[in-house]
Amino acid sequence: MDMDGLIVNVALTGCVHDEGPLTPGAVALDAKRCWDAGASMFHLHARDWSGKPTWGENRYREYVEACRDLVPDAVLVVSCSGRQGWGLEERAGAIRSGADMASLTTGSFNFRDAASVNPPDVIKGLAERMKKWGVKPEIECFDLGHVFNALKLIEEGLVDPAWFNLFLGNELPAEREYLHLMASRVPSPWAGAGIGKAQWDANRWAIEAGGHVRVGLEDSLWMSKGDRATNPRMVERAVAYGLCLGREPVNARRVLFGQGD
Repeated sequence: MDMDGLIVNVALTGCVHDEGPLTPGAVALDAKRCWDAGASMFHLHARDWSGKPTWGENRYREYVEACRDLVPDAVLVVSCSGRQGWGLEERAGAIRSGADMASLTTGSFNFRDAASVNPPDVIKGLAERMKKWGVKPEIECFDLGHVFNALKLIEEGLVDPAWFNLFLGNELPAEREYLHLMASRVPSPWAGAGIGKAQWDANRWAIEAGGHVRVGLEDSLWMSKGDRATNPRMVERAVAYGLCLGREPVNARRVLFGQGD
């Protein structure tokens, strides 16, 4: 593995706001711009033809195929988010879309205005389907309890610990010690992620600690107060900081799958 290299994972849009790319073509073009800036892993959310979030297999496949055309060597991750209240079977549709990975949040939690609902049976069901269909989990942890839930799933053989996103600024305050505490428990590559203004702090601390980063408009719409963000700009900032510390961007496919240049 490229232990000194830096993987940049980009959550391009999300399922809440309408900022950034929304259609398959727009998402793919934005992914290509981010790829050119040094990103190599993309977290995708699909929208239906009216612009509303969807977890449908066929619609997600359109996003995956559009991105494969423009960034064929990137790692593509589809969302199985519990934020919109969908059940297991609806959320599992995204897993069958041809992506490399799918998100698996290992506990329920609250955003400021809504809950992400992830009951134990749904977490287990999604994990079982990922394993059955050969899709690696992108494990998402918003507090320390989520990390321990993930470790239990790993111990039970339900989850391959391929990648962790560790979030600050929501359940956990944006403090370096919380990121380090979660990271000290995970057994595989991890990225520091932050909600809102916590994003850049989480990114910097992760790079300094030897972790990787998740950036993107799903998590924050701003570079700093009054400075509207774009996905490529977020990637450029993370890559530049990594280079200052001697960490060059590397291909997530090579690190996580042993494939690619």
